Amino acid sequence: MKRLFPNKTTQNYSQINREAYFTAVMFSPGTKKLDAEKKKRNFEAVKKSVDNSINWFRYYITRVLGISSDTVNGQERSGDPMLSLIASIRLGQTMETYFDKEKKGNEHSLALAYSRFTIMGLKKGVEKQWVTWIEKEVKWIKTNAGVPLNGKRAGVFTSFLNFPSYLDHLHICFRAGSESSKSVPKLTKFKTISYYLQKMAGALFASLDECSRRETTDQQYAASVMRMENTYFFTQCIKSRGSDFNELFAKQITAAHSICKHSMDTYLGWMIKREFKQLHSLFSSISSIRKEVGDADVPIHVPRASFVKTLQKESNREVMKEKISIIYSRMEKHLSEASRLLPVAWKALVKVLYEWFGRWEKLSTQCYKFVLEPSAIDMVKIAKAAGGAAVRKSAQSNPKVNNQKSDVMSSPEKSAGQKGTKQKRSY
Repeated sequence: MKRLFPNKTTQNYSQINREAYFTAVMFSPGTKKLDAEKKKRNFEAVKKSVDNSINWFRYYITRVLGISSDTVNGQERSGDPMLSLIASIRLGQTMETYFDKEKKGNEHSLALAYSRFTIMGLKKGVEKQWVTWIEKEVKWIKTNAGVPLNGKRAGVFTSFLNFPSYLDHLHICFRAGSESSKSVPKLTKFKTISYYLQKMAGALFASLDECSRRETTDQQYAASVMRMENTYFFTQCIKSRGSDFNELFAKQITAAHSICKHSMDTYLGWMIKREFKQLHSLFSSISSIRKEVGDADVPIHVPRASFVKTLQKESNREVMKEKISIIYSRMEKHLSEASRLLPVAWKALVKVLYEWFGRWEKLSTQCYKFVLEPSAIDMVKIAKAAGGAAVRKSAQSNPKVNNQKSDVMSSPEKSAGQKGTKQKRSY
């Protein structure tokens, strides 16, 4: 593909430029001092004549560049959008060579002007072809394909799963479209490409927001899990693909990180409140009373005997181990393997457990002179042990998966399994 452009199309550009030069000789009066109106008439005359003479050259070039205007059974046949993308890059680079840098003027300048005009027309055609394809993909993203109505176990959306693969394909084509692999220009320098890639990324986030907010989506935890998984997947995939994509999607990465953090805090808070319902209710009540009456008078409103009885029932070590084990199992069920979010979420949960139990431990000591057992540090140890045991158990039951693990920073979408195959797309 890379050899096709310099060898074939460049030869045709040279022939077109030569034809324009010979025609320009006939319409040029041989002087550089021409007014604007005369220059315009000369250019129009050259254009009309050369357009007729290069008709077949133009047809051949448009086919090579991926521009298709054929119709089959009454329907227009679409060209190759990725070929069009490469063509757009190469046409922009080629056009730079058709400027009258030496300012020779006369028929030479006129021929170069016609060549630039022709290349610009072709460039608009290939960009239109690629942009049309992007717009179709954006419409498909907005259909929220494959996302369950209740949002439960939605995992990483098919559109999010396919996006990194498309970026890889695009980057390969982008390098192929550059004249030298050693000096590949940045993607951000190409405004059209940058704009529409960001538009596609924006469509992904709009789709995620719509799915997480719709009435049928479970708002207790499914909406938060949905946002967490997809934003984390997006962030890791973009960060693993080099500085070009990091710079291009800088705003989206920042937004994704913020959404993921907020959603994870909400999800973890819901998880702890659900599993430690009695403890959360007890210490929330004590905290509110303490603000109004102070530490010394808290036992008047919540008797010490009642406080100790609740702790002995809900906060002994064996009960805590069981509850934390249940939390891990539930989190493992909620989070998909494709997102690779479970280790990160569990680490965050351990931190939240330490913070919450640290506050409860402080309240217990200050208001009742009672030492909370297990302590906040003990809870961290129990949680880490539960997470490690679950990982070892999973590795023993599924050794092949364990041996084939790859770092999330390299290519997390490879672990998507069969999730992305049901709604397979061209990108």
